Amino acid sequence: MIKVKICGLSTKEAVYAAVEAGADYIGFVFAPSKRRVSFEKAHELAQLIPPTVKIVGVFVQPSLKELETAISVVPLDLIQIQTTFSLMLQMQDRVNFLIGNY
Repeated sequence: MIKVKICGLSTKEAVYAAVEAGADYIGFVFAPSKRRVSFEKAHELAQLIPPTVKIVGVFVQPSLKELETAISVVPLDLIQIQTTFSLMLQMQDRVNFLIGNY
């Protein structure tokens, strides 16, 4: 089965449109980008997402502290990171990963 993830959302209208279109995952970008949102903004937008849609945090080389904060504040169901293998090993018991190349 194909799953769809829509990333880079930063407005209520975009979240509503993604949910209505049938997205399985909605991604909030926390990496340096023009689409980057704060953890607080992502938390606000996450309240609009039904439990059937998973919330993904997208990061590039995050610190453990940054990941832990985002996971608890937003909250996140999954994280997608470009990082070192050692950081992934440190977090493996606390979070599910979607691993991708950029």
